[in-house]
Amino acid sequence: ECVRIALENHPAIHAALGNAEIYKSKIAQAWTNYFPTLSAGLSYSRNDMLVTTFAPPVQRYDLFYVPTLSANMLLFDFGKTKAQADIAKRSYESAKYSLDNAINTVVYNVKQSYFNLLFAHQQVKVYEDTVHDYELHLEQAKAYYNIGKKAKIDVLTAEYNLGKAKLNLIQAKNTLKIAYVELSNAMGLPEFTDYDVIDNLSTKAYDVTIEKAVNTAYETSPELLAAKKQADASEILIRSSKRAFLPDLTGFASYQRGGKKIDTDDGYQFGAQLSYQTVNLLLLKKQVDEANATYKK
Repeated sequence: ECVRIALENHPAIHAALGNAEIYKSKIAQAWTNYFPTLSAGLSYSRNDMLVTTFAPPVQRYDLFYVPTLSANMLLFDFGKTKAQADIAKRSYESAKYSLDNAINTVVYNVKQSYFNLLFAHQQVKVYEDTVHDYELHLEQAKAYYNIGKKAKIDVLTAEYNLGKAKLNLIQAKNTLKIAYVELSNAMGLPEFTDYDVIDNLSTKAYDVTIEKAVNTAYETSPELLAAKKQADASEILIRSSKRAFLPDLTGFASYQRGGKKIDTDDGYQFGAQLSYQTVNLLLLKKQVDEANATYKK
């Protein structure tokens, strides 16, 4: 029940879930490079040419464009967009394994805190019994002392042992309170109070060799699997950084209507172009170096 409460409420799990959703959305964001970008608008301008060789009637005029529409679309970028999408996909897969790791960590902390709480309960019972026993010893020592069969040192020793047992009991009760706080915190509900736990310290034997345990860890450890996905993403990042040296093939189209009067004329254009965006060769080179260093890490 404590594990169930933790899985529903622990903020670390909610944060890991949100992180996975973030990387999932980045996959679609990467592919949006292949979707057209649209723009539309209305424009009006007043033009007055103060110095000109033309006749005065031409110097001053209005321009209306209602509407202007345009679209641009990436046709092909030699794999740069696909590489970004692949990186986002590997990052998403890594985030899912990180979520599994967060769940494992929370479950482990809950179980550890739960059994520490059971142990603290047992300690309190032990010291309560110890205090009761030393109280009987003290009464017995006093009775024997009163009839002359025990020395005063025996009474003092019994009083010392009782005082020490009471101190241990106080410490055990404080440890019990801390154990409750730690279990509540492990469940992600630090203000959770007024609950009891079932006192069951039964153990289970596991038949597993060290080799089998290590092999199982290699196959199922979320932390290791997440690191492998991060390595895959970094390897793709190297290829993506090198493709930044390649141009982009884009298509464009536009339509506008207007002129000196709203219905004067209309027209359109469309075409394609192969172009480089602003290229800084040193920056691209250093981005490739960064990608290589990230992959090695």
